[in-house]
Amino acid sequence: MDLLLERSRVLAERVADGRLGVVGLSYRLADGSAQLVAARGLEAEVPFAS
Repeated sequence: MDLLLERSRVLAERVADGRLGVVGLSYRLADGSAQLVAARGLEAEVPFAS
């Protein structure tokens, strides 16, 4: 996720401006669960099922 923001000026600027949020998840194929790894940008809490 950090690499994505380092390599994309457009995404990094939108995150810095508060117009975009980027979320990294770890997905477990065996049981279909997802776990939040990191988030950058929009500080609003977004609920999701894991």
